[in-house]
Amino acid sequence: LRQAARVLTPGSRLVLTDLLNRGAERAAMAQAMEKTEENAALFGLPPTSHVPIRLADYEPLLEQAGLIPGELLDISEHTVAATYAAIRRRLTDNRQQFVEKRGSWPVELYELNLPVVESMDMGYGLIVATVPEQKEA
Repeated sequence: LRQAARVLTPGSRLVLTDLLNRGAERAAMAQAMEKTEENAALFGLPPTSHVPIRLADYEPLLEQAGLIPGELLDISEHTVAATYAAIRRRLTDNRQQFVEKRGSWPVELYELNLPVVESMDMGYGLIVATVPEQKEA
């Protein structure tokens, strides 16, 4: 966030999306994320996840980066459940096609991780901030 604040021009906006922790204890969320990384390691993949934070935690992070917080929206209702359902449906309906096209490991990885991810209270957020008109020197 600091880097974005540094390179954006005064008055411009930063809009980003990120995974959210919608209520799980941070330790439980970290443990679940660790499990998805362990599953990925079974297939030789590097860790790619981070432990999601709560939407309310973005406001102080934006301010510390020198940005003015704007909209902080939880858009999970429109994204997360529909995505999980679509993945599950596609895996069920097209499993053999996926295996033939990509091999079995991506399908197996999704099958291992989807229940773990669904058990977390994870969401998706839309975060908007503005660069102050006069940046602090």
